[in-house]
Amino acid sequence: MVKKNLAKKTIIRFVLISTLLFSNLCLCAQREEMQTLFGRREDVRIGGYGTFEIKASQLDGGINGLLLGWRGGVILNHKYVLGLAGYGLLPTRKITPPSDIAEIGRDYHLTGGYGGILLEYINSPRKLLHFAANTLIGIAGITYTDLINKDYDTHKSYPKSISFVVEPCVEMELNVSTVFRMSLGVSYRYSPNFKLRYNKQDNKNALNGLSINLGFKFGEFLGYKIKPKEK
Repeated sequence: MVKKNLAKKTIIRFVLISTLLFSNLCLCAQREEMQTLFGRREDVRIGGYGTFEIKASQLDGGINGLLLGWRGGVILNHKYVLGLAGYGLLPTRKITPPSDIAEIGRDYHLTGGYGGILLEYINSPRKLLHFAANTLIGIAGITYTDLINKDYDTHKSYPKSISFVVEPCVEMELNVSTVFRMSLGVSYRYSPNFKLRYNKQDNKNALNGLSINLGFKFGEFLGYKIKPKEK
């Protein structure tokens, strides 16, 4: 009988101690916050920006391409950007079309552009000078035309190349003010399935090349704090 009472008391003590330990662990788990990419909900900030950009770019293996364009997007927590970008090729590259297209007295230049989704990371954005990295993933459309005599035959169409394009970029940014930044960067444009015939050959790598980029960025970089819903 004594042994039974002792065993019963031991079991009761074990259950009580186990319950207390489990309760303590649950309380600790509630206090410990889950780590997430964007932090706690009450700490999330949303901003945005738009950039006018000039690109001096390799085209056909030489520095003879000049592009103007824009990029912009939504900034999450000062660092992460999801947006769009697009660039247009100015007629700086003169070419010679195939003999069945070329006409005497006309000047032909490459024209077109590319654009797509922009993913960006901004490192230490509060510092006066900091770096950022971004990647454009999208589509390029390049053709050639006679810009000097473009009204000569408005119904004439020229061959064109529609191709996939990806362009990673690294750049340094300068905080001029809380709403204005300047950037200087280097990017590499890669278009694996580009193909356009001119200058007596099928040009497959003409769009690939380095670019030096100068950007003027305007926006709300600090962002607005998202307030959690009241319970």
